[in-house]
Amino acid sequence: MDNNKLGMISKDIVGENISKLRKIFPNVISEGVDDNGEVSIGVDFDKLRIELSKEVSLIEGEQERYEMNWPRKREHIREAQKPSTNSLQPDIDGSVSKIGEGGFDSGNLYIEGDNMEVLKLMRDTYRGKIKMIYIDPPYNTGKDFIYKDNRRMSVGEYEEISGEIDEEGNRVEEDGMVVNSRSNPRFHTDWLNFIYPRLWLSRDMLAEDGVIFVSIDDNEVHNLRKVCDEIFGDSNCLASFVWQTKNAARGVPPITMVMSNHEYILCYAKEKSNVKFKGIYRDQNDFDNKDNDPRGLWRSESMKATGSSGNVFEIVNPMTGIKYKQVWAFSQDKVLQMLQEDLLIFPDKIDGVVRQKKFFNSYINDKKAFVSSLGWYSTENSTKLLMDLFDGKKVFDFSKPIELVKFLINQATATNDIILDFFSGSATTAHAVMQLNAEEKLQAIKDGIDPSTVGNRKFVMVQVPEVVDNDSNYKTICDIGKERIRRAGKKIKEEYQQVVAKILSKKE
Repeated sequence: MDNNKLGMISKDIVGENISKLRKIFPNVISEGVDDNGEVSIGVDFDKLRIELSKEVSLIEGEQERYEMNWPRKREHIREAQKPSTNSLQPDIDGSVSKIGEGGFDSGNLYIEGDNMEVLKLMRDTYRGKIKMIYIDPPYNTGKDFIYKDNRRMSVGEYEEISGEIDEEGNRVEEDGMVVNSRSNPRFHTDWLNFIYPRLWLSRDMLAEDGVIFVSIDDNEVHNLRKVCDEIFGDSNCLASFVWQTKNAARGVPPITMVMSNHEYILCYAKEKSNVKFKGIYRDQNDFDNKDNDPRGLWRSESMKATGSSGNVFEIVNPMTGIKYKQVWAFSQDKVLQMLQEDLLIFPDKIDGVVRQKKFFNSYINDKKAFVSSLGWYSTENSTKLLMDLFDGKKVFDFSKPIELVKFLINQATATNDIILDFFSGSATTAHAVMQLNAEEKLQAIKDGIDPSTVGNRKFVMVQVPEVVDNDSNYKTICDIGKERIRRAGKKIKEEYQQVVAKILSKKE
């Protein structure tokens, strides 16, 4: 008797509930040991208690578990859960475009303030509405960073918790030497307590098909990956992108004679199954036609199955009789058809692999996937662009390349989406949004499409008013960011109108 057909086998209710819980609180799902001593997926009820309680809960008993922990982690989560007592006030006079009394027609926002408090205030209004978040947080390079959270611990407090001082108050030494401040655990602890609650708050604002991109370097990429795995769920990791900051070693060589020229951008989804990037257009330069095939440009592609399943059989070279056995991605009948159509490329060596001819015009989709190594984006060009906007003055160091951020926005968003950056800095993200919108509208005009139907993305920038130390007339980073948006917006609008005029004159 088939019990499944009669419905006599009960559902895995616990498993279903865990799946539901994973969507709401991915960070409470962890690996543990079941009654049979096997490692399995389950619920970390201590973490769940933190999510659902208003007070700091202590761990009841010691348990072995797979997790990432550090001093005061729970308290900083509690801090993020507390409602903000602050409020946001519109600066109507400082706005570029406005209609009526207090109404704004751009739909874009620039918010000054501590981003943790701002995220709390934004949470209800923007819950589930942000399609993309891009942030470039402090990299924890050993220099000070803005950190005004109430629960930041003193050196003495940390030393008591972490064991850096003994019972008599003397500093613990390793091999007779005092532990280096950069290498001791507190160096990472302060940064983790800074970034964790902000990422935790941001997750709720992502749409179900939303994504977050976080720029980082080697100092904290390992910890950031673990933090994001916990907050967004390791199954929602889309990619760890790498991009080149330099295309050659420059300056004084370091002692090690190796120089880092890359940074990372970690990308996570709210729900991975809902996300699909646009991809990039196929480039004819990747194809050629060495044998002058009348069917046009082609390239060699693999025929082997990439998954765990496939079709195992021999392909015989009709010219040599040599047989090639593999797990193929195609059926035997399909391969026979490909052979008859002269689409198979046989290797010169007996231990080679049969490949296929793939013609440029044979793809159903005109786009292909892009690789996680994004290539080189010039930071020098980024600095020059910003200086050109500010009449040759250098007002900000190390702004992200606009082309890099624009590429990410283009891949992850559609025409009416909202993009959030709560470490706005010089407002590169806002600049990239405006530039991409303008480019889409120009393309629409060229294609005979109403430009008002495309390029309508909105941005929300958040930045703490950190005082800047330079020779410019701007007192804070916010002053620089807002002025960049004004100047960039004006320039983009002027260039857009000039191109539109040329396009319309040609059509006449």
